[in-house]
Amino acid sequence: MSRKVRLTAAAMYIFILGWVYAAFTEKDAPLVRFHFRQSVGLLLVLLLVTGGWYGITWLLAWIPYAGILTGVIAFALVIAAWGAGILFWILGIVRALQGRYAALPLIGQWAHRLPF
Repeated sequence: MSRKVRLTAAAMYIFILGWVYAAFTEKDAPLVRFHFRQSVGLLLVLLLVTGGWYGITWLLAWIPYAGILTGVIAFALVIAAWGAGILFWILGIVRALQGRYAALPLIGQWAHRLPF
């Protein structure tokens, strides 16, 4: 596997910028497509966790004191998800540079089934 393909696969984790770069260079390489799915899955999960927290907190904010307190406590879960997301992001870059087809923990099998 060429160095250019591995670097392009690692660039998939620089979300939108990496995706555009790959669209013009190595879009047909299986390693690039695999890591594209992994990076999109990672981004979707992090956005869904954050958006879900925001929506639930907004709804619970109508309950005096307890709703706001629950939202603040739930924010700890969002921080934990983003911390895990950063670790998975680094892990994905390392695996792409190694040329490995290893799925990310927790979300990798789901992300591999994405339709693109």
